[in-house]
Amino acid sequence: MPRVKEVMPMPKLYNSLFVMFWVLLSLSLHGCATSSQTGGTLQISQADVPPEAKTEFAQALAMLKSGQRAIALKLFQHMAQRYPLLAGVQVNIGIIDLQDNKTDAAISALKHAIKLNPADASAHDHLGIAYRRNGQFNAAKESYLLALKINPDYANAHLNLAILYDIYLQQLDKALQQYQQYQRLSKVKDKQVAGWLIDLKRRIHDSKPKPQGGS
Repeated sequence: MPRVKEVMPMPKLYNSLFVMFWVLLSLSLHGCATSSQTGGTLQISQADVPPEAKTEFAQALAMLKSGQRAIALKLFQHMAQRYPLLAGVQVNIGIIDLQDNKTDAAISALKHAIKLNPADASAHDHLGIAYRRNGQFNAAKESYLLALKINPDYANAHLNLAILYDIYLQQLDKALQQYQQYQRLSKVKDKQVAGWLIDLKRRIHDSKPKPQGGS
């Protein structure tokens, strides 16, 4: 059964941006706020964020949610010039590039976001999608695993990893574990994935060696 589903929940992706916005800002300066390995890591507080940044971000997000990706992209690109240390801006640019099938541009933006904030699970997950589309399956796996290391309850990353294991890497037992984990974490059970699980269990059963000498 072909797997056509790819979890890239666009305007939902940073839909909770007014909640996540300040979190992203607090982690988005060069070197993650949770890492002191580089020394002298700067942190940014809510008080330090220019008020216009919040307004511009909200405008760009509104355009994105209304389906006006081209306008949203220009707004996010403008923000990237004005506020070059905001990782969340780069993540959204990367996701728009993915939606526009500009895979190389998406990889560039998402890698930039991760450089700014290595703890952004969404950036790693979407980078995995970009790598998968480019046929870089091992790189995709590493990106999904990093997303899950940061956030083990990230349901979409479990599903994207399951599809990778299932279709592209042919590691069926691992795929099964990831599909099941996705179903456990999902608030609403995914009927399509439930069907995939039935199909996958059948394929795992069929792939096992049959006893010799049986009738």
